[in-house]
Amino acid sequence: MEVKPVRSYKKPGYPDKLTVMSGPELLKSVPERWKANARALFAMSALFAITAAGCGPVPDMTSGDGDEKNPGRKSDPALVAPIFEHGGGRGGFGCVSISPPVFLSEEEAMDVIRAEAEEAGISLDRGGLTLKGVRIPKTRYYRSTSSTKKGELELDGYDADKEIAVEFVSLKDYNDWWTKENEMATAGTYGFIDAARLLRDGLEGRTKDTAVGVFYDPAPFDTNLWEQGLSFEEIQAELKKQSIESLRQQVRDFIEWLKGEGII
Repeated sequence: MEVKPVRSYKKPGYPDKLTVMSGPELLKSVPERWKANARALFAMSALFAITAAGCGPVPDMTSGDGDEKNPGRKSDPALVAPIFEHGGGRGGFGCVSISPPVFLSEEEAMDVIRAEAEEAGISLDRGGLTLKGVRIPKTRYYRSTSSTKKGELELDGYDADKEIAVEFVSLKDYNDWWTKENEMATAGTYGFIDAARLLRDGLEGRTKDTAVGVFYDPAPFDTNLWEQGLSFEEIQAELKKQSIESLRQQVRDFIEWLKGEGII
């Protein structure tokens, strides 16, 4: 085999370094699957900052270049966070239920969410912000939730000073949003994560300059617990612990997203 020098290269099908350096806004376009990954978004935002720093001056976000109410906030951040997936977000009754379903009440969920938010200096008051003209999921009990209807939504928590709000997709929400279209079955399922995704998309452009995070009931599913000889009550207690931890991770990812967007 004779080794020869390479005299020409085929142009790659992806943007090369020079292309990105001349147009760093390309780094803002990321695959959909990356948008739900806080670590991927953090890495991309860091890369964008480094690239932009080599192309021109970086605005001083602490000296008037940010939002008048929150000086450190970007002038045009993304306002609706991606869905951060921690927990399967699906539960069921009837013949589909192998493990006892354990759901978090809205009060339990908001206790977890507020506690994590307070650690980041965010004070979430109950209600305080109602959005009109948003797309709300039309939930189903035994088929996937895939359609929406127009309506208004009172968010579960709101920090008026920082303009940050949250919504937790709960069992109550799922029941309230239920549509009776051709629903006939002996088993029922809850697709909290599907409803959360639809709601998140339906909020875009409707948040009144408020950054919003949408969380969902993790509804953990662990059939291995039955094999450990635990009682029904012990299994429910363990699943509740798993659910709370998964929700806590959702909130922590949201807070990292807020930091990455320059909102806090």
